[in-house]
Amino acid sequence: MKALIIGGGVAGMSTALALHKAGIECEVFEARGSHSDGVGAFLTLAVNGIATLRMLGLDIARVPGIDTPRMQLMVSDAKPLTEFPLGPGVATVEGSTIGAASRGASGSVTSTGAGGSAGGAGVGAEAVIAGAASSTTTRTVKRAELYGALRARAEELGIRISYSKRIVAADSTPEGGVEARFDDRSTARGDLLIGADGLHSSVRGIIDAHAVKPRYLGLLNAGGYVHPRALSAGAAARDGDAARIGGTDAGPRAQSAAAVRWGDEGVMHMMFGTQMFFSWFSDGEGGVWWFANPAMKREPARGELAAISAGEWRERLLRLVEGDAGPAATIIRSSDELFAPWPTHDFAKVKVWSRARMIIVGDAAHAAAPSSGQGASMAIEDAAVLALALRDSGSIEQAFAQYEAVRRPRVSRIVRQGKRNGSGKTPGRFGRALRDAFLRRMLARPPRERDQSWLYEYPLDWERGL
Repeated sequence: MKALIIGGGVAGMSTALALHKAGIECEVFEARGSHSDGVGAFLTLAVNGIATLRMLGLDIARVPGIDTPRMQLMVSDAKPLTEFPLGPGVATVEGSTIGAASRGASGSVTSTGAGGSAGGAGVGAEAVIAGAASSTTTRTVKRAELYGALRARAEELGIRISYSKRIVAADSTPEGGVEARFDDRSTARGDLLIGADGLHSSVRGIIDAHAVKPRYLGLLNAGGYVHPRALSAGAAARDGDAARIGGTDAGPRAQSAAAVRWGDEGVMHMMFGTQMFFSWFSDGEGGVWWFANPAMKREPARGELAAISAGEWRERLLRLVEGDAGPAATIIRSSDELFAPWPTHDFAKVKVWSRARMIIVGDAAHAAAPSSGQGASMAIEDAAVLALALRDSGSIEQAFAQYEAVRRPRVSRIVRQGKRNGSGKTPGRFGRALRDAFLRRMLARPPRERDQSWLYEYPLDWERGL
C-alpha cells in the first residue's frame, strides 16, 4: 500500500511518521518551493498532542521552545484574576500507550471560570485539569522548529518529500488507486491520497466541489518576539506600563533588559484589553514571546494585510493598547521581530471528509479557532488514528469510515469550544463592560470541580489498535 500525502506541514509530516510506523509506504508532496517552515510564528502543543508525537517517535522536549504549563487571566487593569494549569503533565509513556496522564486523587479538575491555550483564553470554558508533576508539560515552540524536527525525522526514516508540487486535480485509476496531478504537469500514483494541506485545502475541494468555506471569526492574529538585546533600559524607563507585569513589581527604573521581569517563566499571561486581547510570556532569558488578536469585522481581502508595513502595523497595535495597564505597549514597541498579521478561521462543519480513496486530515477537515489551543494536537492525533485504521482494517474504505467515526465527535466538540473561547475577544463597549464584570465576579467564586479529561487525555494503544 502506498499513500500520497498532500501537504508538508504539521499534519502532513505527522501523517507520514504515523504511516511509516504502521508499515505503510508514503510520499509527501509540498506546494512550496522548499520546506514548509512558516514565517516565524509559534504554536502551543497540548499534552495530548505531545504524547501522540512521542508515540510516533518525536520527543517534543528536544525541540527548542518554552514549557508553558500555566495560564494567568486578567482584564485591562492587568491585575491577575486567576492562575491555573494548562492541562496535566504528560506521564512517562509505558510501552505504546499514550494519554494516561497523572491526575488528582479525585480524578477531577479545578474550575477557574475561563480557559484556553496558545490562541487565547475565553469566557465560558469553565475548567482545566489540575496537573501533576510529570516528565513533560504543555510546550510552546516556533513553527519553524517543529516543522524542522518533523521533517528531519521523516528524512531519517527515508520518507520521500517532493517540493513545488501544488495539486490541481486527482482521480481514481482503472486499477483502483488514485492519481494526483500537479501544476507542473507531473503526476503521482498511489493506493490512496491524504489531503493534509491546511485551512484552504485543495484536496477538500477535489473531494467535494460543494465543500463549505472556512468561517471568518472577526479576529486577526498578530505577534512577535522581544529578544533580550532589543529591550534597552531606556525602552523600559520610558514606559510606566512596565511598572507592574503579571502582578510582579518590575519598576520603570530598570537599568538593564535583565532587570525587567515579564512575569514568571512558564506562565502565559492573557489580558482581555480595552480594545484588544493580548498575551505574553517570558522566554526565561529576558525576552518575550507574544501574540494579540485585534478585531476586524470584515474579512480582509487577499494581500490586504501583507501590504501593511511593519512600522504601520506596530503603530496600529500600539493604538489598540492605549489606556491598558500592563506591559503590552512596551512589548510591542520593543519587539525586534513582528509577524505579518493573518485572519483567523474555523469550520462549523465539513460534511464530507472522504470520497473514493481520498481523505482529508487536520485543518483541512476540522480547523478550530486558535483559542481552542488544540489545532496542531488534533492534526497529530488524526495522523495516528488514520494510520492505525489503515493498518488494521480490511480495506481502505473501511479504514476511512473507522477514522471518521472515531475522530468526528471529538474534533467537533473542540471546534465548538474554540468558538466559545474566542467569543469574549470581540465585544463592543457595552459588551466589554459586561465581560469584565462577569470575569471578575465568576473568578472570585470558590473553584468548582469539573472533569476535562476528555480534552487532554486521549488514550491510544499502538499495539492493540483502535
